[in-house]
Amino acid sequence: MKKWIGICIGIALLLTLIITCPSDERHREAIKGVCAESLQRSDNFLLSMLGGYMLDSVAKEMVFSKNCFIFSLGKVRYGEESRVASIGILGHVFVLFNKDDLDSLLENL
Repeated sequence: MKKWIGICIGIALLLTLIITCPSDERHREAIKGVCAESLQRSDNFLLSMLGGYMLDSVAKEMVFSKNCFIFSLGKVRYGEESRVASIGILGHVFVLFNKDDLDSLLENL
C-alpha cells in the first residue's frame, strides 16, 4: 500500500512540474524586466530613452527557450552562439545574470 502511495505522489509531482513549465513568453518577460531596470539606471540618456522601445523587438528576436519537460531554459542568441540566461521551474523564471553584469555591458555601448 505504501508503495502505491509513493508512486501516486511521484506521478502527481511529475505532472505538476510538466504542467507548470514556463513558456517562451515568461522567459522573455523576466529577461526584459532585468534589462529594463538596467536601462533605466544607465547614465547614457539616449540609450535609456530608446532602449525601452527597442527591448521588445530585440527580445522577440534573441530570446528563446528550450523545454526540458520538467523545467525550461531561457537562452539568448547572439550571432551563431546562444547562452543560457534563465531557468524556469514550477511557473517561476529565475534570471541567471545580474544587474551589475548588464550595467557593465551597457557602459561598453
